[in-house]
Amino acid sequence: MASYRCEIDNLRSEREQHGVVAKQTSSTFNVTHFHLRISNRSNMLLVGMCSLLEARLTEIALERQNASDLSLEETKGQGLPKVVKFLKNNDCFDFGRFKYWSRFNHLYVVRNSIVHGYGGIVPAKDTEKLKKSLAALNMQNCFVGQQRIRVSTDALYEAHATVTGFFAEIPSG
Repeated sequence: MASYRCEIDNLRSEREQHGVVAKQTSSTFNVTHFHLRISNRSNMLLVGMCSLLEARLTEIALERQNASDLSLEETKGQGLPKVVKFLKNNDCFDFGRFKYWSRFNHLYVVRNSIVHGYGGIVPAKDTEKLKKSLAALNMQNCFVGQQRIRVSTDALYEAHATVTGFFAEIPSG
């Protein structure tokens, strides 16, 4: 998670320096491309943090299936919901007791909107669910024009805190 924090710090620095750079460069500096590049990196950092936590939960499920009559493969569903269902059914975790679980679920909705929306373009059918999650995370400003997700640096810091906090809550053994 330290690498993600470093990348978020770098993004913030680039955004802060942009104002100075734009004034000092020639008219060939493309502000639109700059912001799209930053926006895409921000979105991918959020996706990466959520995926890292999903991978850790999957590792735990695979470790625990050895002591279970159930297998992860036989559990219905896909992705994180499948892993969570397996862990709950095997009494591995009570996700409701985790302080960061609800926030992480909302982050995961944003993550899915980015991944399944071709980099942050949100289909109309998914906007209401996304809006609810963004509101719960106080990230409404990351939904631009009711169609595109552009994760801000502040939102990335919050996401980092949520994922780091959730990692800390997961029992190691």
